[in-house]
Amino acid sequence: MNLSELHRRLLADVLDIGTPYPLVITGRYAVQAHGLVDRLSQDLDVATQNPAPISEIVRTVSNGLTSVAGTSTRSKPERSPADSSPPIPPQVNSARSTY
Repeated sequence: MNLSELHRRLLADVLDIGTPYPLVITGRYAVQAHGLVDRLSQDLDVATQNPAPISEIVRTVSNGLTSVAGTSTRSKPERSPADSSPPIPPQVNSARSTY
C-alpha cells in the first residue's frame, strides 16, 4: 500500500478507538489494501454491524482522535513533495464521518 506514516497512524488509531463497535475499513483504503488501486483517499470510510447510534460512534471516534492528536508525543512526519495529500481534518456529516 502506498501510505505515508501519517495515514498508517490514522488507520491504526481509528481501528483502535473504534474497538468497542468494532469498525472495519471500507472504501478506497480497503480497495488499496487489496492492491486494486495505488492512490490515497481524501476520506476514511468505516463500517460496523454494531447497533449503537451512528452519532455515538462518530462522537467516540472523533473525541478519541482529538485526544490522540492532543497527547501524541510522536514527532510530526516530514512531508515530502511527493505526498500531495493535505492533512485531513475530522468532519462529521450526519450519518457519515469523514476523516
